[in-house]
This record gives sequence, C-alpha cells and structure tokens, in this order.
Amino acid sequence: MSASNPPPPPLGSTTRPQSRRSSLPLGLKRYHLVYLSYLSSILLLGITYSILTGSHIPNQIRHGRIPPPPPTTLPQDGVEPLLSTPLPSFTNLPLPEPTYWQDKRNFLNRQFVKKCWLWTTLAFALHLYAFRSYSKPTNLKGKRKEGEEGGEERRPSWWNPTKRYLISTLLWLVLISTPLHLFGGASSSSSSDPIKTTLTERILMLTGAECVSPSLSSLSSLDPQSCLKVSTSTQSIQSTGGGGGVRPNWRGGHDLSGHTFLLTLSTLCILEDLTPFLPKLLGGGGLDRTQQRDWKRSLSLTFSLTLISIWSWMLLMTSLYFHSPAEKVSAFLLALASWTILPKGG
Repeated sequence: MSASNPPPPPLGSTTRPQSRRSSLPLGLKRYHLVYLSYLSSILLLGITYSILTGSHIPNQIRHGRIPPPPPTTLPQDGVEPLLSTPLPSFTNLPLPEPTYWQDKRNFLNRQFVKKCWLWTTLAFALHLYAFRSYSKPTNLKGKRKEGEEGGEERRPSWWNPTKRYLISTLLWLVLISTPLHLFGGASSSSSSDPIKTTLTERILMLTGAECVSPSLSSLSSLDPQSCLKVSTSTQSIQSTGGGGGVRPNWRGGHDLSGHTFLLTLSTLCILEDLTPFLPKLLGGGGLDRTQQRDWKRSLSLTFSLTLISIWSWMLLMTSLYFHSPAEKVSAFLLALASWTILPKGG
C-alpha cells in the first residue's frame, strides 16, 4: 500500500474528522453570522420605521422620558393674526390611546418579556434533559446490545451549555437586573448612605437624567431616590408631587433598553444550545426512527423555537414603539458584547 494513502480506520472506530479552525475572530462560526444578521435585521427594520414615523415618541412623552413640545401659538412673526387666542399647549391635549403593542401591559410583554429569563431557564433545563442526557442502551462492557444497528452514540457534553447559562445569568443580573454598590451610589436628600443602583440607572444619572413626576402637566424634579429600583424612602409619591401614587420616571439621559438586551441575549443563548442538533432534527439525517420519535427532543425543540418566535416579534415591537434609537442600539451592542464572551459550541 502506498505511503501517501493511509489505511482506513477500523470498522466501528469513533475517530472523528478534524474540524477546520474558524477564520472569524473570537472563535465565531459562519452560523453565528446568520444569527446576528437575523436579529440585526429585526432591530434595524423597527428603528428605521420609528425614525421615519416617530412611532416611539408618544410612549417617550407618555412616560415622561422627554418633555412635550412647546405650545404652538398664532400669530407667527411676519404673519397676520388669524386668531385672537393662542392654540392650546400640547400638554393640555390628551395623547392618543396606545395601541395594543404600544401598551406595556400587553400579554406577551407581561408574560414573555418581563419573565424572559424564567423562560430562558426553563428552555435550558428542558434542553439539558432532552438532548444532553441522551444515550443509547449499552451492556456492562460498553458495547452495543445485540440486534441494535449503528455505532455507539457519544453522549453530548452538558458542561459547555451549563457554563454558558451560568455566565449569561450572571451578566443579566449584574448589568441589568440587580442593584449593586458596584456602579456607585445615588445621593439622596433623605439619607446620607449611598443607595444601590443598577447599571442602567447609573448610566441615566451620569448622562443627566432627572427624576420627575409622571404627570405631563407637572414635570418638576424629584429626589432621584424615588426613581430607583431599590428605594429606602417611605414617603409616598403623592406627597412629593407625583400623580396619585404612580411611580415617577426618569426624564432625559440615556435609558439603556433592558428589553432589547434581554431578548437579544436570550435568543442567542437558546440558538447556541440548539445549533449542534438542528441539522438532524429538522432534516432527519443521521437519526434512526427511535430518535426521530423521541418526544423529549420534539418538545424541547418546539418550546425553544416558540420562544424565539415570540421574542423576535417583541424585539420588533420594542424597536418600533419604545426607547430612542440610540438606547436600543447601545443595548443591542451590550448584549452582543456579553454574548461574545460566552462559551460557544456544544
């Protein structure tokens, strides 16, 4: 036999062909570019529409994020007066009722976005049970039982997905969810002790945001402590000039879109978990009939793809109706930066 033609591996050998190293930075693969293009297209479509139509502005005004436009009066300079009284101020004109998707109380937002990490955790647990614990029956010597076809299937590793989930959970808690002293304290007129803040709240304060009453007719500044997630103040909002116990809001500053961050990171994590199994699951190639009929795998795949579909739609709604374009782009970039440091592959 020629030395240039090595002998074939023995029958039943588990030797795997060496995979080519990725030419992309940060260990990314081509399928990662597909995922990034998919999410970027959704965000870009919504942001472009919101810029052209101003679809995000009513919610910005409604929640006190930006002040309403100044009142329009007649006459203007150089124009003969048509009315003896000025037009009413915009603050006195009621904003149109929000549509279903403009309302934060819509069902998908309350159940699938605000509880996004709960669904991510359930999807991860189901994926771990359905895909990572699978192995065909073997005898005590590790050989295939008689009558079973094919070589022995190597059990997929559970450690990489677990590390990915734990690190992403930590990033979500530290960057978005949990108030910490890590990002500095907020000063309060009622307390000398610094108050814990989230990263998003700290960015708001550093970029000049003010805590204001939710009333459009009274945008007076309040104690910043009233707008924080963790507040030690026992005074009611109503006593500080707010609207009947309604929580005040931040006006101005840069309000990082937590929903954009969370939806992007959760979608990428679930796609990364499913990637090693998608070709076989969707195409059926390489799976025997027992594996194709495995209800656990079918349930996990259906559950994960349903979540991705809902989150994709809600990412579009967020980009259409909430936050400024810069706030959504910065949150998306922060989610991508967080995702790049996660372990990749199965």
